[in-house]
Amino acid sequence: MIVLAVLIAGLFQKPWFQEWVFAHTIAKPWTKGGEPLAEPRVPYQPLVPEGDASQLINATALFVPTNVWTSHLRFTAKEWADIQPQSVPRLHGWLGKDGTPILSNTNAPRPGLAGVFGVAQPWSRGHFEFGSVSFADVAIRFKGNGTFLFSQDGYSRPFKLDLSKHVPDRSLAGQSELNLHNLTADRSFLCDTLGYEFCRDAGVPAPRTTYTRLFLTIEGRWERRFLGLYAVVEDPDKQWLTEFLSRPGGALFKPVTLDLFQYLGDDWAAYPVVYNPKSTVSETHQKRLIDLARLVTQASDAEFAERIFDLVDLGHLCRFLACETLLSNYDGIFTNGQNFLLWIDPSSDRFGFSPWDLDQSWGQFGMIGTSEQRVRASVFHPWVGPHRFFERVFAVPEFQTRYRAELRRLLDTVFVPERLHQRIDQIASVIRPAVVGLPEERVKGFEQAISDAPSTSQAENPRDGNSPSHLKPFIARRAAEVRAQLDGQSQGLRVSRQTR
Repeated sequence: MIVLAVLIAGLFQKPWFQEWVFAHTIAKPWTKGGEPLAEPRVPYQPLVPEGDASQLINATALFVPTNVWTSHLRFTAKEWADIQPQSVPRLHGWLGKDGTPILSNTNAPRPGLAGVFGVAQPWSRGHFEFGSVSFADVAIRFKGNGTFLFSQDGYSRPFKLDLSKHVPDRSLAGQSELNLHNLTADRSFLCDTLGYEFCRDAGVPAPRTTYTRLFLTIEGRWERRFLGLYAVVEDPDKQWLTEFLSRPGGALFKPVTLDLFQYLGDDWAAYPVVYNPKSTVSETHQKRLIDLARLVTQASDAEFAERIFDLVDLGHLCRFLACETLLSNYDGIFTNGQNFLLWIDPSSDRFGFSPWDLDQSWGQFGMIGTSEQRVRASVFHPWVGPHRFFERVFAVPEFQTRYRAELRRLLDTVFVPERLHQRIDQIASVIRPAVVGLPEERVKGFEQAISDAPSTSQAENPRDGNSPSHLKPFIARRAAEVRAQLDGQSQGLRVSRQTR
């Protein structure tokens, strides 16, 4: 058995073997066209009164992290059949020899891991109730990548809702689209909410969240079964960008690329497939992106240092990277070229960045690096593998000075263990009654993840052989480690793809 375990461990370091395992475990049920058989649990009694959803007048009123709403999705038998994943040709060779992933499959309608595995998520229709408000004929589809693939053995899948697709101008608190995240990859149920809030407090535009207990009805199958506690995440769209920048006319992108700002020529037609625009991009902003790509790809070091911050907002970049670094977010821009937003501020025509999909931030992404690497990750080389943009930016003295200052500012004001620990306790006390309605292993994982004690057993999170730290110990150690690196008392650790 020991020899077999060693052999399997050795094979799993080979990208071709990892790809084979993923294809025959995660993706297999969809390619066979099967449907999960596990049924949701019957719900328990309602929580304390949640307020009147019909009185929500704007996003600020809706997205309150310490609220837990009740929501309900209803599907006819046909609507449920129509929402089921469709198979498309999967991408072979998506893991490079060094473990670097390619997460864009031209056969799939959207980029990401699900598309790589040959999964397409079609739109269907359904009925949506949020608190006291009811919406008929809502466009609904499954969403997500890892969170979707890992929920294939049950019905608690992530959903995207478009309230105005079939009924123009319809919205909830001014929101026409809603994201319902199932939190299956997050034992604490807090990473997204706490991470986005931290970024906003740091001065980085980031989506807002609230919580909901989600119920599901499928005609002829069951009535109002409890799916679990979900995060309702604000959709980062043109309206969101306008509100945060206090001015319309910006451009918003959701890139998927390992070669950020690679020059693809002067024809704009080559760029949308990589940068995935979420708003109309004016000719002026098209040219700005092409100019930035040309600068990053072709300029000398001297020209790059002289011109880069005419195109990229230095303050926004430093704040964003300081946040990503403190969060040890290795399911994003530092590793796989996705899970971030790129935007142009119309007041300056400079680029800025925002986070997306933080459910495995706070050092929780076990597929990259070890637990120790993530908690002691280098602040001066936080990215994994080659990354031309970061390599060039981090070599600019002006950036280094401002970036160090941002890290110190956040350590003194926002990334403060006592402050964050108190916030964890506050939100956890609100969502705990909803969590206890879930299976025992999820309840146990929740209590462990928010406890003061460090993780001691890999069995606490079977999906992560690297046992991510519980939130509070991670925050305390990470704050001390980053400060030590800034003071020259620690060199930190380089995070790597190979974990053993």
